[in-house]
Amino acid sequence: GELEVSSIYAGAIWLGGWEFDEDGNPANLKMAAQTYRRPDENDFWSGPLDVNGGTNEEDCEDWDEHFEVSGDDILDHINKSRSAQGVDCAEVPSSIKGWPAKGNPYFASIYGFELPYQDLAPFLDENGDGEYNPCDGDFPIIEIIGCEAGEISKVSFADQMIWYVFNDNGGIHTRTTADPIRMEVQTLAFAYKTGDEVNDMTFYNYELINRSTQTLFNTYFGQNVDTDLGCAQDDYIGSIQSLNSYYGYSGDSIDDNCPSNFKP
Repeated sequence: GELEVSSIYAGAIWLGGWEFDEDGNPANLKMAAQTYRRPDENDFWSGPLDVNGGTNEEDCEDWDEHFEVSGDDILDHINKSRSAQGVDCAEVPSSIKGWPAKGNPYFASIYGFELPYQDLAPFLDENGDGEYNPCDGDFPIIEIIGCEAGEISKVSFADQMIWYVFNDNGGIHTRTTADPIRMEVQTLAFAYKTGDEVNDMTFYNYELINRSTQTLFNTYFGQNVDTDLGCAQDDYIGSIQSLNSYYGYSGDSIDDNCPSNFKP
């Protein structure tokens, strides 16, 4: 009955690099970064970019979505698709049926706008036709670079997965004031129900696609994260350098010294 408390108040990726001129010298810095989504500080917008790196306001509004699916639904779908009866399309959960993956014929009927024919959310292609169709047994997965997902034993999915996509070319960069990169960022957030510390972790896969015709050099990528465990007044961060990891924690078990208007 208590309000949920998020472990991350805000977070965003930071990236930037240089376009070189004909003489091989840095000529134009392109950058996108975000801290808090204030009206006058915004470098990112919802949605994918087209093949030319373009988008429009309507598409950005349509794609202001987080597409969520549970591991239980995926496992149930796998079991049914591999049974003698096969998949009953009418019984496929909307989370799987509306997964924003390439060629999904059911997406528009669920979300009310058309899916561009390009690689988006990751999936297992059961019949190898290159398109997502849950009624053929396809289902969402975690895409792992360098791993082929041909056999069920070689694919992975989590207890909860949330996919979303955003770009840096939906408007003027009011946070950095830099020129847009025309970068599309496809993100899969996922988490597991376990009996150990993994239960307290969330994971994020970022796939960055440069839709510009220009190559960026001296490119840097980072992440800005404001970690809040309930009240922010007693929060700390630590790091594990050998694992390239950091973590957030509260100074004690009680959220004290919070402002009077604090709401978790």
